Amino acid sequence: PISSSFLIAWVDHKVFSGAASHMGEAIGLASNHGLPSLIDIMHRKAMMNLKLTLQAGALAGLTCGILIWVFIRTILRAEWESLRIQNPEIETCLQVCAYVSITAFIFNDSGIVAGLELMGTAVVPVLMLLLARSEQLDLVN
Repeated sequence: PISSSFLIAWVDHKVFSGAASHMGEAIGLASNHGLPSLIDIMHRKAMMNLKLTLQAGALAGLTCGILIWVFIRTILRAEWESLRIQNPEIETCLQVCAYVSITAFIFNDSGIVAGLELMGTAVVPVLMLLLARSEQLDLVN
């Protein structure tokens, strides 16, 4: 996923030069001024994202995500394993969403927001499906 992002940014820089995206401009800057300029941009974005990550809303989102993951891996473990075996593409989809979220965190100005939003929209339906399948919790009756 990350190499694909670089490829798309390079094409963006070449095709749209003056009106390229942030990534396209970063690739252009790196090609003109070398790798240290790209590393500097990545460092500044990482520090900004770290600052945003430590805000109350982001910490709440991360905490909820961790609690949902623990809930699925413990209380809903049997349902998760069954779902995973019957529909292996769900696990693949969640992995791709995680990779895209990490990429957003690294390259987006407020990547923690995009990452949490993406993972939330991917995980919540899976959680609802697992809860519906759970006989242990008996939420239907």
